[in-house]
Formats: sequence, structure tokens, C-alpha cells
Amino acid sequence: AYRGQDAVRTLHVGKATSTNSQNYVQVNDDAAVYIVGTTLRRDFDKQCDDIRSRSIYSLGDEKIDTLSCTVYPAEDGEDGRAGQPERFAFRREAAGQDGESGGQDGEQLNVSKDSWKLTAGQVESGKELDEDKVASWASSLSLLSASSWLADGSPVPAGYGLAGELSFTTGGRDYRCTLYRGKEGDEDAYVMACSQTPYLFKVAGYVAARYSKHLADFAK
Repeated sequence: AYRGQDAVRTLHVGKATSTNSQNYVQVNDDAAVYIVGTTLRRDFDKQCDDIRSRSIYSLGDEKIDTLSCTVYPAEDGEDGRAGQPERFAFRREAAGQDGESGGQDGEQLNVSKDSWKLTAGQVESGKELDEDKVASWASSLSLLSASSWLADGSPVPAGYGLAGELSFTTGGRDYRCTLYRGKEGDEDAYVMACSQTPYLFKVAGYVAARYSKHLADFAK
């Protein structure tokens, strides 16, 4: 423990006693060994990742204005979408106000919901865009947290391939996210990069699914 540049206390924490409720400790340069009635080893035995914030971004009440997504097929073709990357984009159009009864003193007011327009890509022939699904997706992107961090400065792990790229704007700011897919044992694993942090991080599968959508997911 430091005050300014001066060390004011140094604890050398040893192993726990047989009851695991106490610890052997040395204080500063004192050669004596003390038993303290608390589990200091449990409290202090932390890695940086244990106390590091895992929040990547949080938009709060801000609404996403535009969305652009590129999804890459799995190299082994397991997703059944072998071929070229799929690219599509949306733009949110703010709701207007239509005259409709319901306000106080006969005031005519009805605030309609925002709409989403497809600005790049094409929905499968014979199907229509479901704007509610797009709105729900945009809402799910308002918060991103890491399940764990990769070591600072480390590259994308070997064996991971590009799975998706997603960009969106909100409040005049641009956000860019890149998703990589790989394997850990027999399980799918995901690593992400985001413009809000210089560090790579891992995410759970359900989080990765938000950043690798296909346009067909938004059809009625």
C-alpha cells in the first residue's frame, strides 16, 4: 500500500491455517509470523482480469441511427451458407406525429413508432422486411460486455476466422465491431474487437449471434 511514492505498508501473505479462516502473515520487514483472523490470501489472490471492468460500451437511452452488417460464411460450411459474404444495412427514420384523438381537452395527438428502412441488400423474393425484428435487434446491440479479456496486445488466436463485421452510428458517433469464430475443444468460441477498446475479448455464443445476423433473420 502506497501513499504517493512511499510504501506505507507491506504484507507478505502466506497460506491459510488448517481451518481456512485465518492466514499466516508477515508485516513490513518484521521477521515474525502472525496469524490474522481473516482470509487475506483469498482477498488478495487476484489476477488483473478478476478486477477489470468487462463493459465494452453502453448506449443507455441513445438510439441507433444506422446499421451496417457483413456476415462471412463458416469455412467448413457448417452454417449452410457457403459462398460470398452477405452485406446489408438499415437506417432508422424517426417517428412522426399523426392527428388522432386521445389527448387532453380533445387534443389530437398520436406518436407513431420509428421505422427501419433497408438501404443495402435485398430481402428474399416473396418476403417482406419485418421492422419489429430490426428494431428488436438494434435494441439488443445497445450493450456489449466481454466474458473475458485476451492478454493485452495479443493477436486474434490461431484457428479463428472472420465471422462478421458490424458498424452502427448513434448520437453522431461511430461504433465498429468485428467478430471472429473458432473452436475451443469441441465447442464454438468467439473473439471480438471493438472500436471502443484497443483490446481483444471473448464473448458468449448468444452475444456473438447478435453480431452475425443474416438478412433472412429479419423477414416476415
